Amino acid sequence: RLFNSDGTSAGLLELKFLKSKSMPGAFEKYKTQMQMQMLVTGEKQTHFFALNKHTLDYDHEIEYADPEFQAQLLENAEEAIKFMSPLGIAGIMDWMYGMIER
Repeated sequence: RLFNSDGTSAGLLELKFLKSKSMPGAFEKYKTQMQMQMLVTGEKQTHFFALNKHTLDYDHEIEYADPEFQAQLLENAEEAIKFMSPLGIAGIMDWMYGMIER
């Protein structure tokens, strides 16, 4: 979390240390992650910094909370829980390993 000098919230901070080929599109790639973090914390914005580890160039963008997108994330999470709950831990692990092997 980031704070202004007066102690008020300035949102969240997301830092990525990437290879040159991963820089283009990085902000879009991590939007869902940032929206979920804001949903969980109640924050309204995330400062996203991606640093190119080869050139030290960086990108800074701000992602703002999107209540509609967050509602869809929450709905998807609830559906996943409903799907996974009857499987038990062993069934979930089997399902996960099956997904990794694909």
